[in-house]
Amino acid sequence: MNNRPLLLVTLLLAGVLGVLIGCSEQLDSEPDPAIGRDTAAHPEQVLDPHGEAEPGSEPAGTEQDDAKSLLDGGLGEWKPIGFGGEGDVYFEEGVLNLDYGNPLTGVKYHGDMAELLGEDLDNYRITLQAQRVEGVDMFLGVTFPVGQAGHVSLVLGGWAGAITGLSNLDGLNASENKTTQYHAFEDKAWYTVKIEVTPKKIQCWLDDKQLVDVSRADYTTYDTHGAVIDTIPLGMFSYGTWGKVKDIQVVKLD
Repeated sequence: MNNRPLLLVTLLLAGVLGVLIGCSEQLDSEPDPAIGRDTAAHPEQVLDPHGEAEPGSEPAGTEQDDAKSLLDGGLGEWKPIGFGGEGDVYFEEGVLNLDYGNPLTGVKYHGDMAELLGEDLDNYRITLQAQRVEGVDMFLGVTFPVGQAGHVSLVLGGWAGAITGLSNLDGLNASENKTTQYHAFEDKAWYTVKIEVTPKKIQCWLDDKQLVDVSRADYTTYDTHGAVIDTIPLGMFSYGTWGKVKDIQVVKLD
């Protein structure tokens, strides 16, 4: 009797059974998607040894207990600047308004700068919320000290509403130097602004986007535009545009 067909069928069934067993083992050994996840990219979900999520740690120097509020209940140490043609400056429902000017409206801080930022004025962070209410130009400029080397202004929405950057670095304004960037701002939208000055760098952020990362060793002069020199040493201004500011916090860094 010829057993060859029976042998072929037996071998075929054995092969199919082997494939099925292999697939089952592969499914059982599928890695847990949580293992090997890049938790550094998601600090809010850092896992502790027991597998429970812990909140991500705040960067050094951001402790709220160390922060000083500069717009708490009124204008406080902020005084309007007489540019000539300036618009109204007023505090309403926790918000500083810099109304349309022709062209500038602004305020200057009249408090003790050494007490606020430290004797050297070069190791601190400023955070605030800013909004363009109406207009097509700069809704906020922030002038701040760079240690004892001078002062610069962070520009938001300058030159017809789109340019951000620092004015001035070695005499070049925010539309001319390496900090020039373009951003499509929306009316009535709040933006988080962060400015950080250290002995080595000037850094600025708009929400999560870094606008400025400047090495202080690369420049010799830091000066504001002549039109806003009255905002020195610490001031804020708008240009032909109605801007709002709230939640101004300053912290001295270690």
